[in-house]
Amino acid sequence: MGGCGRTWLWRDFYCKPGRSYEEAVKAFSPYRQIRDPYPEGREAAIRIIQYCKAEPGKRRAFLYVNNRFEGNALQTIAHVLNKVCPLQGTGTTSKSTMTESLF
Repeated sequence: MGGCGRTWLWRDFYCKPGRSYEEAVKAFSPYRQIRDPYPEGREAAIRIIQYCKAEPGKRRAFLYVNNRFEGNALQTIAHVLNKVCPLQGTGTTSKSTMTESLF
């Protein structure tokens, strides 16, 4: 589900399309790591953030990520944010990514 208005939009990243809630719980519990990366879903989140960043202060996005999306919501969010706004001033991208800093 998602919504769109003139100045805000929302999107929930609940389960990968075609995967039931029960299947996700069985596959991902106890949600300690990403078990099934979903690049298309991540790209959708990245595009929403980039759309909002294109006009700062005019657009807001509310993205809701669930553990059943890939297996660990916090790591999914970190991967998306690292693509949109990587850590600055480190000189590298491999050892100093947001994902590695947080986890």
